[in-house]
Amino acid sequence: MKMWSGRFRQPLDPQFEQWQRSFPFDQKLLLYELAASRAHAQALGAAGILTAEEWDRILTGLDDTVRRGETQPNFFSRR
Repeated sequence: MKMWSGRFRQPLDPQFEQWQRSFPFDQKLLLYELAASRAHAQALGAAGILTAEEWDRILTGLDDTVRRGETQPNFFSRR
Protein backbone atom coordinates (compact mmCIF):
# COMPACT_ATOMS: atom_id res chain seq x y z
CA MET A 1 0.00 0.00 0.00
CA LYS A 2 1.27 3.46 -0.84
CA MET A 3 0.40 6.12 1.67
CA TRP A 4 0.18 8.99 -0.82
CA SER A 5 -0.88 7.18 -3.98
CA GLY A 6 -3.26 9.06 -6.22
CA ARG A 7 -2.74 12.47 -4.63
CA PHE A 8 0.15 13.77 -6.70
CA ARG A 9 0.81 13.90 -10.42
CA GLN A 10 4.57 13.44 -10.15
CA PRO A 11 6.34 10.35 -8.79
CA LEU A 12 7.26 10.31 -5.13
CA ASP A 13 10.79 10.98 -4.03
CA PRO A 14 12.60 7.59 -3.98
CA GLN A 15 13.78 8.13 -0.37
CA PHE A 16 10.22 8.84 0.77
CA GLU A 17 8.99 5.82 -1.16
CA GLN A 18 11.46 3.60 0.70
CA TRP A 19 10.64 5.17 4.08
CA GLN A 20 6.90 4.56 3.79
CA ARG A 21 7.46 0.83 3.18
CA SER A 22 8.03 0.36 6.91
CA PHE A 23 4.39 1.16 7.73
CA PRO A 24 3.16 -2.46 7.81
CA PHE A 25 5.86 -3.21 10.39
CA ASP A 26 5.11 0.04 12.27
CA GLN A 27 1.46 -1.01 12.55
CA LYS A 28 2.56 -4.09 14.50
CA LEU A 29 4.27 -1.80 17.00
CA LEU A 30 1.41 0.65 17.37
CA LEU A 31 -0.04 -0.77 20.60
CA TYR A 32 3.42 -0.56 22.18
CA GLU A 33 3.83 3.01 20.93
CA LEU A 34 0.46 3.93 22.45
CA ALA A 35 1.51 2.39 25.79
CA ALA A 36 4.78 4.34 25.69
CA SER A 37 2.91 7.56 24.89
CA ARG A 38 0.55 6.89 27.81
CA ALA A 39 3.51 6.44 30.18
CA HIS A 40 5.12 9.61 28.86
CA ALA A 41 1.92 11.59 29.34
CA GLN A 42 1.63 10.26 32.89
CA ALA A 43 5.20 11.34 33.63
CA LEU A 44 4.56 14.81 32.20
CA GLY A 45 1.39 15.07 34.27
CA ALA A 46 3.12 13.94 37.44
CA ALA A 47 5.91 16.47 36.81
CA GLY A 48 3.37 19.26 36.51
CA ILE A 49 4.21 19.99 32.88
CA LEU A 50 0.70 19.12 31.75
CA THR A 51 -2.37 20.51 33.41
CA ALA A 52 -4.84 17.98 34.78
CA GLU A 53 -7.14 18.74 31.85
CA GLU A 54 -4.38 18.26 29.26
CA TRP A 55 -3.26 15.04 30.90
CA ASP A 56 -6.81 13.70 30.98
CA ARG A 57 -7.46 14.61 27.33
CA ILE A 58 -4.25 12.90 26.17
CA LEU A 59 -4.92 9.74 28.17
CA THR A 60 -8.53 9.65 27.00
CA GLY A 61 -7.42 9.96 23.36
CA LEU A 62 -4.78 7.25 23.71
CA ASP A 63 -7.20 4.91 25.50
CA ASP A 64 -9.85 5.56 22.84
CA THR A 65 -7.36 4.69 20.11
CA VAL A 66 -6.46 1.41 21.84
CA ARG A 67 -10.16 0.55 22.32
CA ARG A 68 -10.92 1.24 18.67
CA GLY A 69 -8.01 -0.95 17.65
CA GLU A 70 -9.28 -3.78 19.82
CA THR A 71 -12.90 -3.56 18.64
CA GLN A 72 -12.34 -2.70 14.95
CA PRO A 73 -10.05 -5.33 13.43
CA ASN A 74 -8.79 -3.15 10.57
CA PHE A 75 -8.49 0.11 12.54
CA PHE A 76 -4.70 0.07 12.74
CA SER A 77 -4.26 -0.91 9.10
CA ARG A 78 -6.57 1.66 7.52
CA ARG A 79 -5.23 4.53 5.50
